[in-house]
Amino acid sequence: MYRLTDIYKKYWNEFVKHPQMYIEPRMFKAVNQTLACRTIKLGKHIYRCPECEEEKVVHNSCKNRFCPRCGYVETQEWSERLLNILAPMRHHHVVFTLPEEILVLVQRYPKVVYNTLFKAATTVLKDWFEHKHNLTPGIVAVLHTAGFALKRHIHLHVLVTGGGIRTRDGRWHELEHNYLTRLDFFRNRFRWQFEHDLLLAQKRGEMDDVKEHALKVFFKEINHHRWVVAVQKGLNRPERVVRYIGRYIKRPPLSEHAIQSMDDGTIRFLSKNSRTGKQSVALSANDFLRRFLMHVPLESFHSVRSYGIYNGHRNCPPLARRSRLAGWREIQIAKTGDDPLRCPSCLCEMVYCGMNFHEYAKTG
Repeated sequence: MYRLTDIYKKYWNEFVKHPQMYIEPRMFKAVNQTLACRTIKLGKHIYRCPECEEEKVVHNSCKNRFCPRCGYVETQEWSERLLNILAPMRHHHVVFTLPEEILVLVQRYPKVVYNTLFKAATTVLKDWFEHKHNLTPGIVAVLHTAGFALKRHIHLHVLVTGGGIRTRDGRWHELEHNYLTRLDFFRNRFRWQFEHDLLLAQKRGEMDDVKEHALKVFFKEINHHRWVVAVQKGLNRPERVVRYIGRYIKRPPLSEHAIQSMDDGTIRFLSKNSRTGKQSVALSANDFLRRFLMHVPLESFHSVRSYGIYNGHRNCPPLARRSRLAGWREIQIAKTGDDPLRCPSCLCEMVYCGMNFHEYAKTG
């Protein structure tokens, strides 16, 4: 299996000499931390057998959200926590997708566009539940930025309850029908709400060099395109959807298992195509790194947000968090069937002796 670090080691230095885009600090940080993950640069945990004194060294992880090895445990824990707080009713999976033409604004004002997408999509759902059924729903929204072949494809996955709490009496009520409403209504309402909210952001000065008239003309030009909203039927067991929408929250948008080869300056990998299924894609190393690094999460940006009855997870028991080390140990046991902290000689459980950063100090 090829690893992302193999690509970085082989092609990163050449890429930064002739980048096809501005390489932001968050991108440098993601690459450097991934390369340092589980190496002596980040220090190590030391374990020792109490009987034979055999030592076991476990190098520290980088904990970067764009590191494929660190993100696995975090992704699993996020999924378990979410499943633990979901209301005992069916949930709908709704996807709101921005037109491709909006990407010119995403490149210049990513936070503004992403925040507007969250606000517009959830406002459409909350208003529909309130005015149609007098209900407050539960909503969990997750931002995805990657599509086929790692191209920019801005869409919001939303998990929404098929019912909610009645405003007048505070009681739970589940909708009778296993659908929400006509797609054309959601599409048109979403388009109007997004444009309305983005204009408000422009008036607040969040898009400093964009004039109001120019933005309105831009909207008029793209409104003949169809805005895509997809609504699935209600699911009584939303586990599969939760794990699907959460897979790239703590990890990059490409699994290392999908990398097929990295020879002669070309990266080949499998990518999911909505029409044809998985398809092999070949990109030059520079194009691969350019597309891949576009999806490094923005600093201090929340790509997962909760609304309605799920806002703040009120009245929901929190899931006890495991330590990072415990998570690593459990994963190793699941993968290999062997406990990495059990002495291979005398089968005693090794004792934690502390951390060592001596090598890190020497390497700087």
